[in-house]
Amino acid sequence: MPLPPIPDDELEAEQRRLASVDDLKAYLRAGGGTIPDGSFELWLDSASDRLNGHRQFYPSGPSTRTFRVGGSYARLSDLRLTEEHTVVADGVELGPGDLRFLWLTRPVVQPAHAVVLNRPVGQLEVTGHWGFAEPPSGIVDACLFWASRAFNVNQGRGSDVFVDGTTGETRQYFARTPSYVLAALQDYRVPSL
Repeated sequence: MPLPPIPDDELEAEQRRLASVDDLKAYLRAGGGTIPDGSFELWLDSASDRLNGHRQFYPSGPSTRTFRVGGSYARLSDLRLTEEHTVVADGVELGPGDLRFLWLTRPVVQPAHAVVLNRPVGQLEVTGHWGFAEPPSGIVDACLFWASRAFNVNQGRGSDVFVDGTTGETRQYFARTPSYVLAALQDYRVPSL
């Protein structure tokens, strides 16, 4: 069952951002240039949103998320088990003996990505803190790398070129997700069950 969208749309982009503008400028050695900070923010937001589409790498405060289950297994969107949380299934609060959380421990202990229940339920309401307490350093590096590619496109270097045969318009783009980013995400990939 696919994950529901992460309901943190009310969070400002800056709160979902996995690195700072100063981090990106240092990464690019581009401090004090003529490019406005808004451009750096845009590139970071785009890279962060793409990475957060795989997992929720940014922390968010306590909130309740509802999952339609239709069985005894539910995918979660990264519940932090180190914080207080509650799980309500079909209107009944569950205790530790009623469920088991699943999480990965490589390269660090990660938030829970799934819950296995002792009985089938229709709907699950989980209240808690979501996402990683702090974005992992490998993911921050991947964000900076991806944002730097957008910077390089802006500067007219390091991209593929597409020429539209009918209009003659030339556009630059990156054909696919960078392999460096894919490698960084590999340690955080949730197995299919």
